Amino acid sequence: MGIKILPFSGPSLVLGLMLGAILLADVTRAEQPSGALSSIKPERWLAHKVYDKPGAQYVIFGDKIFINRWWTQGAPPNRSPAWREVKASDVVPVWRPDTHFAAGDTVLYDDKIWIAQRASLGDLPSQSRAWQGVNDEPSPAPARVRLPKQRKADQNEKQRVHTASDPDITLYDATASYAGGDVVDFNGTFYRARWWSLGDTPSIDYVWEELGDDPRGDKRD
Repeated sequence: MGIKILPFSGPSLVLGLMLGAILLADVTRAEQPSGALSSIKPERWLAHKVYDKPGAQYVIFGDKIFINRWWTQGAPPNRSPAWREVKASDVVPVWRPDTHFAAGDTVLYDDKIWIAQRASLGDLPSQSRAWQGVNDEPSPAPARVRLPKQRKADQNEKQRVHTASDPDITLYDATASYAGGDVVDFNGTFYRARWWSLGDTPSIDYVWEELGDDPRGDKRD
């Protein structure tokens, strides 16, 4: 019986096996779901943070992702050679409605990077508060409304007139004790002590009865 000679032998056989392994690896990667979560979780770049793990720390700066080349701190990724820009799709998974995402996870959706603000499943990044785009600013806090205050000069004048006409009326002193019936001036408003008091704030504590602008008001409970 003769020996059948294989079409590949020696170096050709080795080369063929290597090419087959490469093709098999490509097919395996192609079969993986595009939305599979990556172990890489880029975080927003922080100027005060020390990045001391070269080639292992990914950050989000603007709408791009960078990886550190060497130890760095305070150097903006878009202007420093310590950082190298990487393709977002290489490190960030594509958002999928059937995938669970934890707070801090990053995804790609509509060609934009989104960061999960809380655990999410099925929340569309562009329509849910569970996600925030990397360039989106947080909603501003409601503006504080400042109520008009009486001018300090008017308060001082009122205090001067009443205290001059009745020396028993004094400005409230948190360290002083007051007996029932004592009248004080607190921030331009007069209060009368219902009973003995020490350290009770006139505008807060029930021990004080508000008299308004009249230090001798007859308002009683």
